[in-house]
Amino acid sequence: MKLQVLILQNEVDSLSRYYSQRVQRSMAELFPNPQQIKLKTSQPLILL
Repeated sequence: MKLQVLILQNEVDSLSRYYSQRVQRSMAELFPNPQQIKLKTSQPLILL
């Protein structure tokens, strides 16, 4: 049971990392000037 929970957490972690990377990339394309927008990257982005 613990192992399943760990695997699930790992999947969620990698998914949120993947999506935050995608969001940062699209934001970088939308706003080439980084001073225009400041994202709190310390907070994990979870898109449902």
